[in-house]
Amino acid sequence: MTARPGRGVLGRRGLVIGMAILVAVALFGGRRLLHAPSRVPAGVDQALARYPAFAPATPARVAVGSHGGRWTRYAAIAALGTADWRAAFAEAGRAWAPPTWRVVLPPPTVTDQRARFVLAIGLALGDWVQDLSGIPGLVGADRRHGTASAASVAIQTTRLDACLAGAWGRSVAPPEAIERVVTPALRSWVARGAATGLPATCTAALGV
Repeated sequence: MTARPGRGVLGRRGLVIGMAILVAVALFGGRRLLHAPSRVPAGVDQALARYPAFAPATPARVAVGSHGGRWTRYAAIAALGTADWRAAFAEAGRAWAPPTWRVVLPPPTVTDQRARFVLAIGLALGDWVQDLSGIPGLVGADRRHGTASAASVAIQTTRLDACLAGAWGRSVAPPEAIERVVTPALRSWVARGAATGLPATCTAALGV
């Protein structure tokens, strides 16, 4: 029987090369290359980059929504938050529109009611800011291109809401008070926004 020259040698050589590549991948961060985190959708950085940072709360701002009935307190904080974001949009040169959302007040017996009001309003405003900034369209483009699933988009936009809530929330309440009433899954994102008050730092929520 006539031998087929080189076939066995090439097969072994290919196996050796393949093993060498796998070893190199493992040694030089292959896990990161093979399982790279999803990127931030194009344009999101620019969408949030123009907004100024929210300053830490002053005693006068902490006093807003501290007295009166639950609806009165909630409405006072909501009006302040709306005015704050409207001013941020004006400074960024962007068009603003009055927000609308469904108000759900926490039970009157729960603790840290004001912090819960701030968190709820901050999340609602964060969602509204995303809409006005065109972020759902940018994220939707990634989904249409197959780089993000519906479930991952929902998680990421919720994280972005939380981060934006922290960025604004620090201007009306101590950050630790807000972090105390947020769910553990979103606590780090509220803290991220509250650390600087800068909305642009929240783009990371869409890239993990």
